[in-house]
Amino acid sequence: MAKQVWPGEDPVGRMLDFEGKLHEVIGVTRDIRPPLPLGPSLPAVYRPDAPSGFAVPSRQGVAVLVRTQPGFDAVTGLRRQIEAIDAQVTVLDVRRMEDLVQQVYYMARVAAGIYGALGVFALILASVGLAGVTAYSVARRTHEIGIRVALGASRRNILGLVLRESAVLFAVGGALGLAAAVATMRVLGSILDALAQATRTSASDPAILIGAPALLVGLALAACYIPARKSMRIDPAAALRSE
Repeated sequence: MAKQVWPGEDPVGRMLDFEGKLHEVIGVTRDIRPPLPLGPSLPAVYRPDAPSGFAVPSRQGVAVLVRTQPGFDAVTGLRRQIEAIDAQVTVLDVRRMEDLVQQVYYMARVAAGIYGALGVFALILASVGLAGVTAYSVARRTHEIGIRVALGASRRNILGLVLRESAVLFAVGGALGLAAAVATMRVLGSILDALAQATRTSASDPAILIGAPALLVGLALAACYIPARKSMRIDPAAALRSE
């Protein structure tokens, strides 16, 4: 909010007309997280609560944030202190901040799990498709492979030929996919940061940026290895007679 109202200026000491009353800005905090973890940060103001504000509380009540030492029974102590101030005040919905954070990020974790499952399914589907394409390519090149074997090419040479051509396609596709992923990460920076916090990961983790393409290429090569091995068993005589 400080950047929107006083861009490039020091807001401390400025006066802010808020709900018909003038308030002096005494400090600026960092951007706060919205209620939804994937939503954008919105302008916010912390205002002091005067005794008149407690005289007629809102229908939602008053939220009290208490910071305690580890091991202290905050629930019992809070209820006791509130009753000492006013016995008619009812304390409701006492929860730890950790529980609130876990509740907010629950849907983000569910979404990350669903997208992860879809990613694994897409990876398997892509591997099966690549294996099929390789098998089709080997079948189309049976005559060529037979000629190579007849001219003295070893089985290892034939296997390397098929896998090498497949590896070039995987490398080009992986490079293009990695570039697209980096560009998408910059566009979806705030959403990825929220998901990274929810899943306790990092969107810029080298293990993810490098490991994911490496895993895809490795599985693709493994999927293409089976049809590539069939090319090693092609009979040159039968291949030369086929069209």
